[in-house]
Amino acid sequence: MSERRWRDDSFLNRLHYFLKQKGDFHTEQIIPIKKNVYKVFAQHKWWVVKCYYGNIGKLWSLFSQLPTSSNFVTFVPFPNERKWIEDSHKQKWVLMPFVEGDKLSYVKQEDRIAAIDQLINFHQQTEGLPVKIKKTKTYLQKLKDRYKRFKQTKDIFVQLGRLIIYKNMISDLDKMLRKLEKLDWEKLEWRAYQKGCFIHGDCASHNFIKQGKQTSVIDFDLVQNAPYEYEWIQLAQRFLYESVEEFNDLFQYDIFKEYEKNKFFHYGVMFPSDLLREWLHFLKKNPSRQELITFLDKFEKQWKRRRNICGKSVDYGNMKYHNTEKGKQSMKKQIEQLTSWLQQQVNDAGLDGLVVGVSGGIDSAVVAHLIKRAFPDNSLGVIMPCKSNPDDEKYARMVVESADLQNIKVDLSASHDSLFHAVKNEVSALKDWQEDKEKLADGNLRARLRMSTLYTIATNYRYLVVGTDNADEWYTGYFTKFGDGGVDLVPLIHFTKGEVRELAKELGVPNEIIEKPPSAGLWEGQTDENEMGTTYDMIDKYLKGEEIPAKDKEIIDRMHKVTAHKREMPKSPPAF
Repeated sequence: MSERRWRDDSFLNRLHYFLKQKGDFHTEQIIPIKKNVYKVFAQHKWWVVKCYYGNIGKLWSLFSQLPTSSNFVTFVPFPNERKWIEDSHKQKWVLMPFVEGDKLSYVKQEDRIAAIDQLINFHQQTEGLPVKIKKTKTYLQKLKDRYKRFKQTKDIFVQLGRLIIYKNMISDLDKMLRKLEKLDWEKLEWRAYQKGCFIHGDCASHNFIKQGKQTSVIDFDLVQNAPYEYEWIQLAQRFLYESVEEFNDLFQYDIFKEYEKNKFFHYGVMFPSDLLREWLHFLKKNPSRQELITFLDKFEKQWKRRRNICGKSVDYGNMKYHNTEKGKQSMKKQIEQLTSWLQQQVNDAGLDGLVVGVSGGIDSAVVAHLIKRAFPDNSLGVIMPCKSNPDDEKYARMVVESADLQNIKVDLSASHDSLFHAVKNEVSALKDWQEDKEKLADGNLRARLRMSTLYTIATNYRYLVVGTDNADEWYTGYFTKFGDGGVDLVPLIHFTKGEVRELAKELGVPNEIIEKPPSAGLWEGQTDENEMGTTYDMIDKYLKGEEIPAKDKEIIDRMHKVTAHKREMPKSPPAF
């Protein structure tokens, strides 16, 4: 049977004749479900007819040894007793009962339990059966292959202005993959093969059909000899995708509790192979630009949610245990890696060095020390007072001295006054000036003047401009668009505020800088935490997936949502 035009009447008529001729199966109605799968009415009830390309003899052998009273919907012979019928293309067609009922929903607790129970039942019924169905690739190799295909979709992220989320994912996925590679997956699989363990292989909720109090299991295409860990990794990921809020919530179920200290389970769940699968599967549909944008919005939310849920396993910034000797070694390694990364970026750009705006705060202090390490003779700090508190310049001087960083001062006060009042006078003449927006407009203009100043200097020296935003500021959007957010490099974007403090200590930033309240210096008396309404400590915990008060979570979620435009490239319409 040709697989082309699988929905048209001509094909369905030929399928009707083929089933009758080869299987003595007289159909009255054929309804396409998806490619190679059909719902058919014959002998006064509904059936499913499915086409396979490979050898299905082993599946038949496995099914023939399962109890007939089980809840597993498996193959049955055609009326002429053939187990399968073969078409001219060597494709094999099999017959199964059609099961009426509702698909499970993992949003529901009772449905999650039902899926677990049926999978345990399948494992128990099949373990040790004298059938071998082994896949050619190991679990780790399949993950690597899927990850490789994901990385090949980088251009889509670039075209849609999502390069930052792509880079963040790659950075974290690389770390996770290194952890996975340290485990002996081949040995785990060999033991399961010797023991005769079978897994269903596709525990999507639609493969469980609920009929009253009974649940049936369908679609055994991916059955294989494999460790039970693989089944529970996949199910745990589906629970996290659809309903379960926290990783630790998985352990309310006895089966997951059995794997609570199992590294294969932990690291397998943390690596979001399910999200990569959904993305790659979606691309096969040749989606339009708007469909891509809509899907990526959901994809990004799911990734960030999973990252928050599983944050502890990522060793976010590798700084969690900074107070131990191991943590200090890790911190030194981070500094070495950041220094090397900065050097590589300049080399790749074909430029000569780095420049940073020095405010006197802890973030710019850390970056000042890093660029000095990366380019001892080709780095520059720029102090840019703009109607600022004199203490800001004092702290900025303290920073450049501690880093031994070449520096210059450009006072922007007069430029700011001239430009701001020119704009205000013109808009006021139209009677459109909003007094309640003046402080924000004034502060943002200061940030954007500093950005313009840095790029003017960078052009002169052939330097890249280095930003100072950390993970907290990036996630909440606590930066000025095309101001302090307008830079070439953001080396601290993966470090929480607390981790930046530890970097500062390791780099030798003066204690006075480390301990002073964070402030963007946008107006007199301004502090970050007063303006945000929450604390960096709360944002740190949130990003690491820890519990925080509902009020703080609401503030952080709102800030992240309303500032999404700051983290994206300018939007453009589709080609008309």
